[in-house]
Amino acid sequence: MQLHRRDLAYLFDIYENCKDILEYTQNMKFYHFENDRRSRKAVERSFDIIGQTSNKMSREAIDFLSQIPWGQIVAFRNVLAHEYDEILTSKIYHITKHSIPD
Repeated sequence: MQLHRRDLAYLFDIYENCKDILEYTQNMKFYHFENDRRSRKAVERSFDIIGQTSNKMSREAIDFLSQIPWGQIVAFRNVLAHEYDEILTSKIYHITKHSIPD
């Protein structure tokens, strides 16, 4: 299957934001992340962009790239955007260190 140009652009945006998250947190232990408001907000914004962009992917691209947990990505973005008072920094850090590299 060949992906639409729009989907390729979305994938590039997702990739760039994943790289940004890894750069923002490179060599950063949880304690430092938890206490670095600027880095936390930058990571949260990148997750927001990833989630919004994932929600724009075509059904064909989602089906083709079915190994990617699109629903979970969008759901996490929605929690960040709408239930931010319930977001645990430890969860964001865990996703940053364990899911983004994958």
